[in-house]
Amino acid sequence: MKQENINYLVVGVFVLSMFILLLIVLLHISGKAGGTEPYYVLYTNISGIDKGTPVTYGGYHIGQVGEITPQHIDGNTHYRLELALKAGWKIPSDSVARIISPGLLSDDLIDITEGDSSTYLKPRDVIQGENAINMMASLNTLAYEIKELSDNSIEPLINNLNRYVLTIGSNLNTNIPAVTANMNRLLESLNSSANKLAQLLNEENQQHLSNVFQNADIISQHLATMAEGLNNARLQIDRILDNANSLVSDNSEDVRHSVVDLRNTLGIISENIGGIIYNLESTSRNINEFSRQIRNNPGVLISGSKPKQDEVQR
Repeated sequence: MKQENINYLVVGVFVLSMFILLLIVLLHISGKAGGTEPYYVLYTNISGIDKGTPVTYGGYHIGQVGEITPQHIDGNTHYRLELALKAGWKIPSDSVARIISPGLLSDDLIDITEGDSSTYLKPRDVIQGENAINMMASLNTLAYEIKELSDNSIEPLINNLNRYVLTIGSNLNTNIPAVTANMNRLLESLNSSANKLAQLLNEENQQHLSNVFQNADIISQHLATMAEGLNNARLQIDRILDNANSLVSDNSEDVRHSVVDLRNTLGIISENIGGIIYNLESTSRNINEFSRQIRNNPGVLISGSKPKQDEVQR
């Protein structure tokens, strides 16, 4: 009887020890083996997150999610998560708590990305939260957009292309004979033009063209010589003009006096032009009378005669 009691006692102690060891292991796994401090974070979507979800800091496990409290802020639903983190863990104030998935088949968790601020959050402060990117939701949205694009854009585009191809094929079937005939006529015209060009460029005409080019070269040489001569003449004219300018510049005072004298002379002549013209007319009449008398009586030049009274009066 005593042996059975001892066996029961040993089994009970072993079971109790294993239970205590299990509790210790669970406490270590859950992050509650040591003291914890509460922090809070707000999300608008907590898909895959539940109470007990691990919380890491740069990939290092520092706690887990506690209570989840829905809140209505500005007409939108937010979820306030309590994070039970290791006591004394320093978290910069600009750190960000993101919902991530370590692997394709892994459960989601909250990872805190360390910030650069020199100030640290205190227990019960709010950590800046950033919602997770739901890959399946994104894929569903992308699939819906692709379907929308296919139904509203790609399919009508393909239908329009089919219609255009059918229209082009019909037009080609209708217009190919006419196009072929036009191409044949064009080829005939090109052949005729090529024949005429070959006749035009026979040996005799080629010789004429060669002579024309040679004459053109000679003319260009003569023109170059002429241009050189004209350039020399221009240089000489420039020198003459420079000399004339120098002459005028050097004798400007004498030229001015000459112009003044010429102007005075012209003024005097213009003032006496009436008398001069009158004297010229009288002289002209006398010469006419003298010549008339000589024609009538050439002896007048030798003997002379006294003029009559009536002639004197005239």
